[in-house]
Amino acid sequence: MVKEILVGIGIDPLSVGSNLKQWGQELELKANNVAMVRYAQDLDVVRHYSNSGAHWGPNERAEDHTMIACRYAVALVIRLRSVLPKSRTPGSASSSKPKQQVPESAPSTSSQPQQENEQEAAAKLQARLLKKKEAEDKAAAELHARSLKEKEAGENAAAEYRSKAQFDLDGHRAVFLASCDGNVRAVRALLTEGVCIDKEEKEPSLVNGDEVSEKSMTPLMIASAKGHAAVVRELIAGGASVDKMDSGNDGDTPLISAAGWGHQAVVKELIAQGAAVNKANKDGRTALILASSEGHLTVVKELIARGASINAADNIGATPLLWAVERGHLAVVKELIARGASLDKGRKVSG
Repeated sequence: MVKEILVGIGIDPLSVGSNLKQWGQELELKANNVAMVRYAQDLDVVRHYSNSGAHWGPNERAEDHTMIACRYAVALVIRLRSVLPKSRTPGSASSSKPKQQVPESAPSTSSQPQQENEQEAAAKLQARLLKKKEAEDKAAAELHARSLKEKEAGENAAAEYRSKAQFDLDGHRAVFLASCDGNVRAVRALLTEGVCIDKEEKEPSLVNGDEVSEKSMTPLMIASAKGHAAVVRELIAGGASVDKMDSGNDGDTPLISAAGWGHQAVVKELIAQGAAVNKANKDGRTALILASSEGHLTVVKELIARGASINAADNIGATPLLWAVERGHLAVVKELIARGASLDKGRKVSG
């Protein structure tokens, strides 16, 4: 009978007497594999008797404990009958007597609160994800609306500058005028038309209410001279040359123009976009010389920090320091000396 029970639950009967502890572990593993958690009480009893060999008294025998453990194994086998193999050892069906079915206990309700909590957490998570998606969709829609509005405003602005630029067949004059005014929307809209943005135009100036032509400049040059950093960034992104010299008498680059007018933000933007810091105009004057001669201290500091040559001399031999001294810019003089400007290099501007 005992052998049939052990064989039915997949345990070698010969291993029981010699290794009861291992037998108990195998029996527990067998129950766990079929997820029979509600039979834990029977397992505890079987485990107790199968592992108690270390506590036997001098008159106790291993066989006694084996029989006790196997009796509880019978109850376990009955409860595991639905998952045990249908085939038994020969003669087991005829020799086994019908056993009274042990009523199964009611399903445990201890997991019900946990399931409810998990469902509630899942519902909250789904609600948060839905709310997040709605917010993202709303933001995308608002962004799209702003983009359309911005595009429309740019097209309207571009149309205004096209109307101002008379006889402007290629649209370049319109870009030049928009760059001069710092109108980023119009510049962006006009650049989409494929305008040649390195073409020079005459800088417009009003004299007694009439527009007259002065210095010849590209859109980037006029934007740099006017201090329109956003337009400068837009023009460079559109392919404008950062080091192109004007074809007039000076030959200034956009950086030299920006430095001479004291536009630090434009100077910083041009250098970041690859403008040559030490490139000189036709008079041999660099951006640092122009900034020093005009007393633009913040631009002087920016140029020196970006690698400008502090002792570079122009065509008449005047250095940034000498120009600052000549023009009386004391703060620039102190800054140049503190940064290592030579007091002996170069020649005075006047004489």
